[in-house]
Amino acid sequence: MSELERILTEYASFETKVRKMNAALCGPYCGVCTDICCKPHFCQEAIDIPFLSLLRERFCGHLRYSKAHGWLTRTGCALSVGRPPVCYEFFCDTVMLAQGNGTRKYGFTVLSRLLSHIGRIAPGRGHLVEIMNLEDLLNLRYSRFKKRLFQAETAFETLRSFFEKEVMDDKMIFDLSKIEFLR
Repeated sequence: MSELERILTEYASFETKVRKMNAALCGPYCGVCTDICCKPHFCQEAIDIPFLSLLRERFCGHLRYSKAHGWLTRTGCALSVGRPPVCYEFFCDTVMLAQGNGTRKYGFTVLSRLLSHIGRIAPGRGHLVEIMNLEDLLNLRYSRFKKRLFQAETAFETLRSFFEKEVMDDKMIFDLSKIEFLR
């Protein structure tokens, strides 16, 4: 298996976990909301960006894109993986206000940055979704990806525990602090 194939497989597995946690945490709000925050121009990134396109083709190749609705269906986004980072980074005001100003809001913020954190394996300060040619994707190093994936996995498990128990200790805060917030 090539380094890029390993990256795609492990990224998809992790994205699935993040998507499921997002859905569980936001479901009570999104399930009753009549506003549509998803826009087709965001969905287009899953086609235009080579890394996202490879993920989508490999894991969701059977899906069809709609120019009017993107990947959005009556039950939400049809993409299980290969969503643009903005899909995970955005929480509407209703969701964020419901979290208050404390640790729970911080947890949502870290959750929103996990996939972007992993994506910062591109050379320099770049990101996977900024790589626009296949040759550059083929030159990615799995070792760099694995380090950032480990940090994100650790933070994810910390968040899982926190959202179940509503308790955060110093070690948990340290684990979450490894996730980048700046672009």
